[in-house]
Amino acid sequence: MKSLTKVSKGDRVAILSPSFAAPGKWPHVYELGLERIRTIFGLEPVEFPTTKKIGSSKEERATDLVSAFERDDIKAVIATLGGSDQITYIKNLPVQPFKSNPQAVFWFQ
Repeated sequence: MKSLTKVSKGDRVAILSPSFAAPGKWPHVYELGLERIRTIFGLEPVEFPTTKKIGSSKEERATDLVSAFERDDIKAVIATLGGSDQITYIKNLPVQPFKSNPQAVFWFQ
């Protein structure tokens, strides 16, 4: 098992919606969250394609999640909202990207 690296100011963090795309429903709340990630924590949020896409498929959301772990420039993953739908596809994800590039993951309910 690899140790996680500490997230530091200036680091890029993935912003994903692995279940419901809440930012598409409540964009004003989402934008406020992005601003706080930038100003309070000093991090650079990187939005993935399905983050705001209401009705995105499980395959699209899975692609975003795997892509975040494949990128060396992403130091952590922040999910915009928790949800039970992600449970239906995470068991089918490839293991290697997660083992090769472990990152802190923050899910908010």
